[in-house]
Amino acid sequence: MADLPLDERLNSIADTVAETVDDEAAAGAIIEALTAAADAYQAGDIETAHAQMHDALEIVAELAEAAGGDTKPPLEAIAKDIAACMEETAGVLLGNHIQDRLD
Repeated sequence: MADLPLDERLNSIADTVAETVDDEAAAGAIIEALTAAADAYQAGDIETAHAQMHDALEIVAELAEAAGGDTKPPLEAIAKDIAACMEETAGVLLGNHIQDRLD
C-alpha cells in the first residue's frame, strides 16, 4: 500500500474501517476523519490532513484498548496504517517548518 498516493491509502484504510469496525458511530467518525484527511491532502493542506489522521487514530486507539479477543488485532493493524500515513505528513510538516525558519 505504501506505493499508493497518501489520499488513496487513506481511502483504502477507510474502506477497511467500514468492513472491520462494528461500532457504527465510531466507524463513521473514523471514516469521516480519514476522508477529511484525504481531501485536505489533495488540497495541499498538510496540517489539516495530519490533524484529521490524528483524530482518526485516537478513536481507533480507544477502540483497540477496549477490544478483546479477535477484534483487537484488526484495530491495531488499522492504527499502524494510519500512523504510517502520519509519518509522511509529519515529515512534510517538519520540512516546511525548517524551510520557514531558514527563509
